[in-house]
Amino acid sequence: MSSTPEDPIATRAILAITLWAVDPALGGIWLRAKPSPVRSHFLRLVRSGFDARFAKLNHTVSDEALFGGLDVGATLTAGKPIFTSGLLSAPNPHLFLTQAETCTSAFTARIATACDRGAVLLAIDEGGADDGLAPALQDRLAFHVDIEGLRYNALSASGLDQETIARAQARLKNLSMGSDIEPVTELAQTLGVTSVRAVHLTLRAARAHAAFCDRGTITQEDISVGAGLVLGPRTNVAYLPEETEEQTSEEETNRHTRQGQLEDQVLESIRTNLPSAMMMAFLQNQRSARQLSGAGAGMKQKGNRRGRPIAPRPGNLSGGNRLDVLSTIRRAIPWQPLRPKSGVIAVRKEDFAIKRFEEKSDRLIVFSVDASGSSAAKRLGEAKGAVETLLGEAYSRRDHVAVIAFRKDGAEVLLPPTRSLVQAKRRLGALPGGGGTPLASGLHAGFLIALAARKKGMSPSLVLLSDGGANVAMDGQPGRPQAQADAEDIARHFAAQRIPCLTIDTGRRPDPTLQRVSETLGGTYFPLPHGQDGSLSDTLMNAMGAA
Repeated sequence: MSSTPEDPIATRAILAITLWAVDPALGGIWLRAKPSPVRSHFLRLVRSGFDARFAKLNHTVSDEALFGGLDVGATLTAGKPIFTSGLLSAPNPHLFLTQAETCTSAFTARIATACDRGAVLLAIDEGGADDGLAPALQDRLAFHVDIEGLRYNALSASGLDQETIARAQARLKNLSMGSDIEPVTELAQTLGVTSVRAVHLTLRAARAHAAFCDRGTITQEDISVGAGLVLGPRTNVAYLPEETEEQTSEEETNRHTRQGQLEDQVLESIRTNLPSAMMMAFLQNQRSARQLSGAGAGMKQKGNRRGRPIAPRPGNLSGGNRLDVLSTIRRAIPWQPLRPKSGVIAVRKEDFAIKRFEEKSDRLIVFSVDASGSSAAKRLGEAKGAVETLLGEAYSRRDHVAVIAFRKDGAEVLLPPTRSLVQAKRRLGALPGGGGTPLASGLHAGFLIALAARKKGMSPSLVLLSDGGANVAMDGQPGRPQAQADAEDIARHFAAQRIPCLTIDTGRRPDPTLQRVSETLGGTYFPLPHGQDGSLSDTLMNAMGAA
């Protein structure tokens, strides 16, 4: 995307920083941007607008670093309580939250509470279209800014003028919020924005804009700017409302009597201020939803809370770590001759041993089944039998399973992730056959389910059953070359995410194109005619890394 110094994205970004600096009670900015010189320049602009130092943190910061507390190591050394202060101990702290899309729910709750108490936050989201900031933080930050694709020289070369900001802040104290909350509330409902905070932040942004423009009262222009910046990115409907012939003149008169021309002006502002990236993400989400609609023993994870105990390790009492008392004493005993004798075992910070546990995450096996006409009734029946065999093995190991069928021009989720074997067999038994082979859509649907499962801490795997012969592309158009290219492209995404895959060829003879897709997936290729149903489960467990 080409950008110029008059780029509307740059204009919105600079205006958001300016209004936030004028009224820090706007909460902050949710910034979507990967590391780049443009992002670094954006952060410099933010710093220039505030007469305070920003502290950088991410989701790995411990509670002690956030809130302070007893420093156990220093206390043992000094022989008296030593306390530390945390990042959130100071009043109204200024924070840069990096990798905000990876925050756990517990960490999100801590930061959200800090925002409610006056913290100033710039949340930096480096994720893709499927990732995002936790809703609790999205709701508390007035501005959502996406600067992906913006050129460096599109942003202002200099920082914000502190004197101008200070004068605007002085005028802000004499400005009331106004009485335009009713039309703004109705506008938010029209746009599908249900958050009360969003309405409040819209009015605050309008008030800050009036103060920055040296106005004594809030005008329709100020509300239009505030709505475009705050409500625009939060819009979650497919299109903005337009006038229809069915509206009666009486309804039209009542609406304009109630709201005047404000709603029309604000709607037009939002139309012109909606980021193109947000609209593209919405369209992609709609497409994914259509493709996913109907028209365990996993990876080992080490932690400090639950699971099978394993050998402790040296460490600090931070981030929820738990002290292994016996191991700590064993580590301290050899050093006693070199330490002052006090009648008790002298323990130092370097002696600390931290408890560790190992647990296995739940595993999800996603079955993506070819139900096209090329499979034919007999081969489809064999495929169903094979899947039921695999489902039985998955159930016995308490794995979760999901079933996807692809045929005609798309894929359908027959069974979301579940442990119900009866339900899985019933849905599979009703699987119809016929139509083209949209292999790419079947893989794409499985990929979305696998990623969602991984975000929930599960270990996803894919089992693909097809006779090959992909002849429908991702866009639903027929054509073997494009269909094969789309399937291999999505297979590369599977390989990049290191998701285990097993491809079962249900054709009368091995299909080279399906074998190529399997190789791209980085998984195991298994021709069905070369084995019996009973051996499929062994092949599956070997492919998935089960013992």
